Amino acid sequence: MKIGIACYPSVGGSGMVGTRLAIELSRKGHDVHMFSSDVPFLMQNFPGSGVKFHQVTPISYPLFSKIGAAYSYAEASKMIEVVNKEKLDVIHTHYAIPHALAAALVKQITSTPVICTVHGSDVHTVGLDPSYKPIVEHTLKHQDKITTVSNYLKDVLLECYSFEEENVEVIYNFVDTVHHNPNHQHCELLDEFEHSITHASNFRKIKNIPFLIRCFSKVIQEFTSAVLLLAGDGPEKKYCEELVRDLSIQKNVIFRGILTDLNCFFAHSTLVAMPSTLESFGLILTEAMSSGTPVVASRVGGIPEVVEDGKQGILFSLQNEKECVDAISAIFRDEELRKKLGDAGRERVLKHFSIEHILPQYEKLYERTIEEVNSRN
Repeated sequence: MKIGIACYPSVGGSGMVGTRLAIELSRKGHDVHMFSSDVPFLMQNFPGSGVKFHQVTPISYPLFSKIGAAYSYAEASKMIEVVNKEKLDVIHTHYAIPHALAAALVKQITSTPVICTVHGSDVHTVGLDPSYKPIVEHTLKHQDKITTVSNYLKDVLLECYSFEEENVEVIYNFVDTVHHNPNHQHCELLDEFEHSITHASNFRKIKNIPFLIRCFSKVIQEFTSAVLLLAGDGPEKKYCEELVRDLSIQKNVIFRGILTDLNCFFAHSTLVAMPSTLESFGLILTEAMSSGTPVVASRVGGIPEVVEDGKQGILFSLQNEKECVDAISAIFRDEELRKKLGDAGRERVLKHFSIEHILPQYEKLYERTIEEVNSRN
């Protein structure tokens, strides 16, 4: 198939999933064309992937200086150009804003089948804002298919927007279980510490990192030789650095910035933590589980679909510091528990969230959508 993929180039989940999907589809022999404002971050790890990149560049014009150029127009125009030249069979966008709007315009002009995967905040936060909701709902209704990354997110979509259930399909995010494995090379940075917690995110408020820092400051009262490794960057990072100084735990917290490969830390940490106030899926959790590492996470959104509480990790009630501290401490204390949770996590990912399990679901969705649209036309 000739497939177009549109996503953000950033480190966030939708961009990472969209980019990795493009790479894996290309590896299977599909002709894949990617649309983004810049070369996606993840593609740095996959030179020679075969994915054809098309940069979307809105024009610079004085009239737009105060309001910003209309990205959807430029994206739709670039898509139409490629559709006409390459005869794409289907366009698949990741994150509704602004990509679904561009795809809806392309569908109207070229009759190309379009699919949108919603990832979370595009429908449960940003998409519900009155300044966006009418157009988000309209453009999603003009997709041939919609997918969500969890049943939780599907329920949000059906509850908050006017959609028929049969038009929405759940396809979970996937993990490269070969790359994310328990036998990754040694991680020297963690050697001097007896226990370690890794957290990776875009440092947005929803990731709730200050909560994790406060919990960790209590954990190290007992486990003095423990480290909290925070990977990523974003708007909350400066505040988190100040909080670490205020709590006088600088020697036990490492800020690593944006990393292209976290598997070393996932494979050799005592646990991986995700204290988010809301997650539609929790991609970092599946990567940690694939690495054979226990996880501790808040019991919110789609996380309970990924992690079975007490089986692959421990879930705690939102903002409950005692439950979070107790969960971390229990895993720190019990080596047998760590191994049990880690082994079960690896097994669950292999069974439910591997590339081999998820990729065919997308291929079948494309084939079915193309066939249905062609039969209507």
